[in-house]
Amino acid sequence: MSFFDRFFGKKQNAGPTGTHYEQKLLAAKQFYPFARWQENYSNGLTQYTKENCNKIKKVFDDLIASLIALGEHASEEQKKQLFKTAILATNQLNEA
Repeated sequence: MSFFDRFFGKKQNAGPTGTHYEQKLLAAKQFYPFARWQENYSNGLTQYTKENCNKIKKVFDDLIASLIALGEHASEEQKKQLFKTAILATNQLNEA
């Protein structure tokens, strides 16, 4: 069983708002640290502007949306590629 299957499970039809897989992915957003990062701006960590935090949040929102669109039963390799794309995007933000 792959990492993604163990983490996200195989349950379907969890309710009218989407699959169990989709709900778990969307629930991950509650653990986003980006609002806390913005609080550090006033402590001298000037990279944590609202604009920068929103850019990084968008990268992870896009990752979650892409994983949902790809679907639970996509290959692990396809899912890894989405994570790679997200990490490369965060790296580009750091270089900008």
